[in-house]
Amino acid sequence: MKTIKDLVELNDAHTIQLCTTPDFIHTGKRTLYSIISSFKYAIRLVSDTKDDLFIYTYKDVDLQQVMDMPVDIDKRYNLLILQDV
Repeated sequence: MKTIKDLVELNDAHTIQLCTTPDFIHTGKRTLYSIISSFKYAIRLVSDTKDDLFIYTYKDVDLQQVMDMPVDIDKRYNLLILQDV
């Protein structure tokens, strides 16, 4: 299982941001929209060379403390979800 730190390296991310729901609703698919909007926050990994990654979470998190937390992949919708929060 990957951690946020692993995903930062894999995605060549240069910035890590905590976003709230309106900031990361970026899809037109209704089912996916309703699932994503149920999360309160997303950790955004910003990259210049690859698409930004969004890791969804229900809680406001301290970015320094979650870097080693595992990230689960929802296979049905291909979403990255922060575990153990």
